[in-house]
Amino acid sequence: GSKFSTPPDYIKAVVTRQLLEHACMMYNQDWIILKNDTDHPFITSDNPVAIMYSGNAGDPITRFLPITPRLCLSVTYDISRINLQNTKNIYLTS
Repeated sequence: GSKFSTPPDYIKAVVTRQLLEHACMMYNQDWIILKNDTDHPFITSDNPVAIMYSGNAGDPITRFLPITPRLCLSVTYDISRINLQNTKNIYLTS
């Protein structure tokens, strides 16, 4: 059997880089606060996310995160608006 050696901080650096890229992508998407004026409150819990997606590759995906029974955060992820070039100058150091 072959044995591979990985520097101890390599995986941490890779995951941190992915988190930074995801944060940059989220920052550049459309964020909307929805107000619920109906008699039916939003359901809130420790994991209350709902997703709206057409099922077609490349179409935007919208996530809904109820903040309170009356307010909900809506974030639409549109692949055509993602620009990871802005993250190329992020360097991880220890």
